[in-house]
Amino acid sequence: YNIMNITKNLLYELLYEKTNQELIAYLSAVNDYRLLHMIAVNYNWDNGISVPESISNHPNCDLGTALLLFELADGYIFLVGDSENVLTGELKAFLSVLKRRIEQRDFTHQSIKYVPDFTRAMKYHIRKVCPDVDTIFMEGTEGETLEIITV
Repeated sequence: YNIMNITKNLLYELLYEKTNQELIAYLSAVNDYRLLHMIAVNYNWDNGISVPESISNHPNCDLGTALLLFELADGYIFLVGDSENVLTGELKAFLSVLKRRIEQRDFTHQSIKYVPDFTRAMKYHIRKVCPDVDTIFMEGTEGETLEIITV
């Protein structure tokens, strides 16, 4: 699929008419990093983290998508260390691996512009609590601005 073929109907079908296992199998054959990003934007985290894990481990996952997943998985809470009673062990493990991979820029694609949705107060708090935090978590990435399709 190229970006022109990513439609609300396609996203709806993938996210609401397929099981997580079917979606993961479908994603394994996807080459378009933009489609992975659109699925990440629209994913319902109440359905577990198997799909976000699959997206983050996909060979075509973009660094911007990884940052999006980190933020959507409560990365802010994770960064400032408030995760003890808030995040599940599974989610903490996911965030820990994803944080390390983002810091190492362990993503083939670095094409999507992504700016984290942190307020100035949140950024200040993160810098105060973790002064050594990689600036990419605050500033995001440069690149192509995608027109986000939501379902």
